[in-house]
Amino acid sequence: MKTIEEMSKFIALCKAERGGIELPPRRQTTEEDRATVTRIDEAVRPVLIRYTQLVHESQQVPDIDTSKLTDFLEKLVPVRWCDDWRLSAHATVLCWTLATVIHRDKYEAPQLSRQLFMALDHTKGGVPHAYN
Repeated sequence: MKTIEEMSKFIALCKAERGGIELPPRRQTTEEDRATVTRIDEAVRPVLIRYTQLVHESQQVPDIDTSKLTDFLEKLVPVRWCDDWRLSAHATVLCWTLATVIHRDKYEAPQLSRQLFMALDHTKGGVPHAYN
């Protein structure tokens, strides 16, 4: 077991690696947060499923317009810091998935389809599942 001093040094090292940036504090979850995640999940999920299938079947990384995905990503970021951990986790996975598609040029097709499949699998229960 680590001592408090060792843990404090480790935390200081982690903060230094992040550039000393403090994470935002958790905030009260609102109905608007839930509505935002539900709306974005319903709009984006079918597109992500189809894109993942296309990448997997073609073994290529097709170029797509990601401007709308970027807008969705920006709307999801504040929800990641709400105090409902299930909603926060769902928003975090959606953010990660959208960022993966936006930065798809960094991946080979097999790796991209695997990453997207894993993210979609984590959210397969949908947003209502995240609230139970």
